[in-house]
This record gives sequence, structure tokens and C-alpha cells, in this order.
Amino acid sequence: ESSLKPEVYDQAASWYRRAIAQDPKFALATARLVNSRMQRHWFVEPLSEKELEELRQTAQDAVKLAPTLAEAHVSLGIVYYFGHRQYDEALGEFRRAIELQPNNARALEYRGYVHRRQGRWQECLSELSKAEEQDPREAGVPGNFSTSHTQLRMWKEAERYAARSLALNPHTVDGMRALLISYLNGRGDFKGARRLLETFPPDANLLADAAHMTVEGPLGLRAYVSVLEGNYAAALQLFENQSNGLGENARLSARGTVHILAGDAAGARGEMEKARRLVEARLQERPSDLDSMIQLSWIYLGLDRKSDALKLAQRAADFLPPEKDALVGTFTLYNVAAIKARTGDATGAIDILRRLLAMPAGHEVSLVSLKTNPVWDPIRNDPEFQQLLVGKEHIGPSEQLR
Repeated sequence: ESSLKPEVYDQAASWYRRAIAQDPKFALATARLVNSRMQRHWFVEPLSEKELEELRQTAQDAVKLAPTLAEAHVSLGIVYYFGHRQYDEALGEFRRAIELQPNNARALEYRGYVHRRQGRWQECLSELSKAEEQDPREAGVPGNFSTSHTQLRMWKEAERYAARSLALNPHTVDGMRALLISYLNGRGDFKGARRLLETFPPDANLLADAAHMTVEGPLGLRAYVSVLEGNYAAALQLFENQSNGLGENARLSARGTVHILAGDAAGARGEMEKARRLVEARLQERPSDLDSMIQLSWIYLGLDRKSDALKLAQRAADFLPPEKDALVGTFTLYNVAAIKARTGDATGAIDILRRLLAMPAGHEVSLVSLKTNPVWDPIRNDPEFQQLLVGKEHIGPSEQLR
């Protein structure tokens, strides 16, 4: 889970299937197979509706095989949560798991994640704290603690929990991301971020991010650091070949996005024209694929198809608004603001940014990131934008601006 590499999930699934083949009533292996497949769906590549339905049936089978096995209820809860964001159903299963096993760290952990998606931040932090008490050696919990604190713009706390997660496991992607984002969007310390990057494992999966983990359209964090440094050539170099784990569509659209931010319209057009057919085909095949919607909004932007870019960005925001997902919804909204800023609608972009600054959305929008991120260059001199920079931002799980 910490490395986000597809082959790790595939190997685990293979072992679980082998165990189930030998004992079809092995409920624990069945539950863990479901967990592995759902983690891959959530973090690596979305499953089809048919595959998700099959996994729901498998999870329900595990519950029928062993109704008092807490892990079976956790796996069914994960299907509800990761499959279709059915928060109430997921919470019901996690509650049942805790009734059966009060110290079940995974049920506590996932309850915290669901509450985070619901924007119930105080409950999220409380439950993650309980999960960490039950399983202090699990690196993913402090890694997610750090992610939550970046969203809350509590940068020092984010750095502390990120360091704790990386001490437990240097490959914890959540910890690496949160630490980098704290340096970039919290401190504005690009040199420190560059030094940090050099300490991370070279194969750390910071490139092939899912949409809700990216910082700039289809870019990952390594490229984001180079872009903030103004080193667009270095950012392009990261997407030079396919050895970085990205598919061709993501690679091309990432390169095109770097060209857009560098102000190179001709370079952007060349890359985006190649990416367009690939991403359009994927979106036609999977109409609810958020990654593809966001990628395609930037592709259309690079092709100067402004109204199409806005439509796609808005479609992603309508599909998953902050009210439905307090973590990812802020990113889809942020992407609309970015496209508006790039297509000449300064007022529309600033209205959204004002809204984001008033809610937990530090992962994408902070006062520091507004000052440093070149995506906002087209509206940087607008008096209303300048007013944002001397204003306030939401800090912490409360609803107050500080």
C-alpha cells in the first residue's frame, strides 16, 4: 500500500487467490483479496463497474462465511467506500468490525478516512489517532495524518507526522507527498524541497499520481518542484520516456502541461494533439474517470479549445464536488479555477480561490502557493488576486479563518 506499485498489488492478489483455491471457505484470505484489489482500484487504476460489482459480491461472501470476522466487515466497508463513496454503508461495516473487535486498527483508520471525505475533520483526526495507538508500527496512518494536516494548512504538524511515517517506512508515498507539499505550499522553500527529493527513494511513485493526489493538472510532485523553480526543461525531462511508470496518455499530457506553464503554446499544441485521442478514447470507455476528465481539460487548453477545456473541468467538479468528497472535491474545484485563470476569466477564478481559501484545501490552495505557482501568472496582476494574497486562509479543523 505504501509504494503504490501495481505489481505489488498483483502479486498479493495472486497469493490470496492461491490460498482461496486450496480452501474456498478461507474467509480471511477472501477479505484480504478484496482489500488488495480495492486498494489497486483506488490508488493505481480504476476498475470497471463489472469488476467492482464482483468484488462487492466477494466481500459479501466473506461476511457470510465468517459473520463474526471483523476483517470481513472491514473489506465490505472498503468496497462501499472505495467503490462508490457510499459513506453511510461503509461506516456501518466499520462500526460492526469495531463491535466485534474494539481494537481493530484498520476499522478505526478507515472510519477516519471516510470522515475526512465527509469534511468531518475533528472526527477524522481523532480516529486516526486511535488507529495509530492500536498499530504504532503502521506507516500509512501517520502518512495520512500528515495528508490531513496539509489539507488543514497545519504545515508543522504535517511535517512531523510525515517524518514519523517515513521513519517507519521510507517508501510511504503519503509521507513523502505531505512533506514535499509542506515545504512547497506551506513554507515556499524550494531549495529544501529539492534536497528532500534527493533523499527519497529514486523509484518513489511521485509521478504516476491519481488525479486527487496531483498538484498541477496531470503533473506529479517531482515535476511540480522543477516548475516552481522555473526549470521547465528539467520538468520536461522527467516525462522524456516511459520508464517512469506513466501511460503514454498521461506522459504526453504532462509534457503538454509543462509547455503551457512555460508559455510555449506551440510546444503545448504538439504534445496535446498526440495525447487528445488517447485520453478521449479512455474517457469514452470510462465516462466517470476523473483523471481523464482533468487531463483532457488541460489537453483542450493546450489546443486553445477554451470552452471545451472549461466544460471538462466543470464536469469533473460537478461529478465530485467538495460536498461529496472534501479531499478530492477541492482539487476538482481548484482545477476549474486554474482553467478559468488560463482562459481569461479572472473573476471566475478568483471567486473559486476565495472559496477554497475559506475551507480546508491547503493541499491545493494556500497563500504561499498562490504567490509561487505559475498557473496563476495570467491573473497575477489583477487587483482582486493581489487582495487574496494579503487576506486570510482557513487553518485547522474548525470552521474559522485564521
